[in-house]
Amino acid sequence: MKLIKGVVPAILTPFDSNDNIYQKGIYDQIDYLADNNIESLFIGGSYGSFALMSVAERKQLFKWSLDKSNEYGMNSVIQIGATTTKETIELAKFAEDSGADIVASVVPYYYSGSILTEEDILKHFEALCNSVNIPVHCYNNPRTTGFNISPDFFSNLISVGLSGIKDGSGEVERLTKMLEVAKKENVDYIAGSTSLMFISVIGGADGCVSGVALVAPGLLIDFYKACSEKRVDDAMALQDKVLKVRNILQSRGPRAITCYDLFHEKGIDVGTCRLPWRRLEDEASNEIIKKMKEVDVL
Repeated sequence: MKLIKGVVPAILTPFDSNDNIYQKGIYDQIDYLADNNIESLFIGGSYGSFALMSVAERKQLFKWSLDKSNEYGMNSVIQIGATTTKETIELAKFAEDSGADIVASVVPYYYSGSILTEEDILKHFEALCNSVNIPVHCYNNPRTTGFNISPDFFSNLISVGLSGIKDGSGEVERLTKMLEVAKKENVDYIAGSTSLMFISVIGGADGCVSGVALVAPGLLIDFYKACSEKRVDDAMALQDKVLKVRNILQSRGPRAITCYDLFHEKGIDVGTCRLPWRRLEDEASNEIIKKMKEVDVL
């Protein structure tokens, strides 16, 4: 049985005023999402600013996030990708020991756009899959890694033990081929962006990792249900609102950073982000809050 279905918020990593990971911020965020009928989480991904943290800090994030999410019986995908195979495996084993359901990994970034070949990356994932006893997904994020997983390479990854993909590439023709591979091999296909939910879920994707779901979980759940039930007219109407919310989120800065302000406006203490990420100026934050109220998200 597939563990991950539906809407999967990509949670933020909260930091306190001393730039330490903020336990209360993690707990408050997960409490809020559980109260809004979220059943699965994507932890330690791009919204979670994983590339700004040490291995020890990432382990702390995993531990606290899993302690709280497991209280609710939520399913968890822990993003453990790193620049080296050694660190990736270390994080994967820690996540497994801490109670993760699935680990997901970006390709070994920085060199992924230059030195590393497909064979290098295949060997990396083979070693990762052989290191743990829980499912391993790849997290395809070509915009940040410089490497885009093709349908043929996806098949090769499955042959060495991969169980699924969080796919952040938005090319429609490629997406269709990726879904065909996932269905043929009976592995998970999770859309990696809210903007892809309609075409992906209508086409058979198991779910969608969504940052927008942090601030509008109910709206995203309704949208997913309409897509999965192939109520196309309802889904298209909901997509219009979802994309409007997404556009507001990114209108004055990166969506992940904007979410810190919107959580605080909702009364949820998620601390702050870590430099070089910078919070919005008050004027920009107030403008976004005003627009979100106009579309009934706040």
